[in-house]
Amino acid sequence: MKLIFHPEIHTLDYFEEKRQKLQKQALCNEIILCTESSDYEASVKENRNIIGIENMDVILPSCVLCTTYQLSNVPYTILREGGKHGFRTFVFFLTAYCFFPNEMLCHIQYYNEESWYPTFLLFIKEILTTVNIQDIENITTNVQDFVHDCAKKRGGLPAHIPFKFIHDVMKDTIQSLYHNKEIDDVIVQKTLIDREYIMYQNIKQIIETYNKHTVQEVHIVIGAGHLMPYLSEGQMCEIGLDFQTIAYHKNIQQPRLLQYIQDSDYSYEICI
Repeated sequence: MKLIFHPEIHTLDYFEEKRQKLQKQALCNEIILCTESSDYEASVKENRNIIGIENMDVILPSCVLCTTYQLSNVPYTILREGGKHGFRTFVFFLTAYCFFPNEMLCHIQYYNEESWYPTFLLFIKEILTTVNIQDIENITTNVQDFVHDCAKKRGGLPAHIPFKFIHDVMKDTIQSLYHNKEIDDVIVQKTLIDREYIMYQNIKQIIETYNKHTVQEVHIVIGAGHLMPYLSEGQMCEIGLDFQTIAYHKNIQQPRLLQYIQDSDYSYEICI
């Protein structure tokens, strides 16, 4: 069975077109399609050819916390200046709050004298009774819908929230949860290392399950960073990875997804 990895940059439109084409092939039983940010167990139970490669209940809470910390480290001052990125950061912040309300609230309350705080407080008061954290695979979408609905009722988003507030709350929360570790080490562990080992285990299970299947190709659509540092210079250039991202991944010493794949002697290729 052949593994074909498709490194994805989420901000580029043509990757969405490529994903839709692969989905159509999977629905026609031509290929097995694997995707990140989707739950393995839930998709296997549906007995379909589109399968998640993550264990969302294991990785999502801490991963959302760390990702929000990264998303909020931007040159903008307030959410409004960030446009769509500001909205996405706010959604991730509220998603993290769904998982860690007590841990985050003690840091949030330090800002209760800020002018934007009363409007912001309405969002965090309502979200815990509105969004079901048990529906973990859809939680980010559900939080996004909640934000839209709440904004309509409350006269708009709290767009004057500073990115620095979100960044500092995430930093303080992560440090309180993982107080014996450097925050950069936690970010790498939770967003990359832990996730990629779980991805590998689930890909291995998919190969074993479908090895005698008539479908002989497993296509894996995955964020380009998860295939580092094994992308060639030409591939990195073609998908537009910047120097900072490349350097970041080169500095990581722990085993990565494609190392596990190589060590297992699985045949694979990377398709741009």
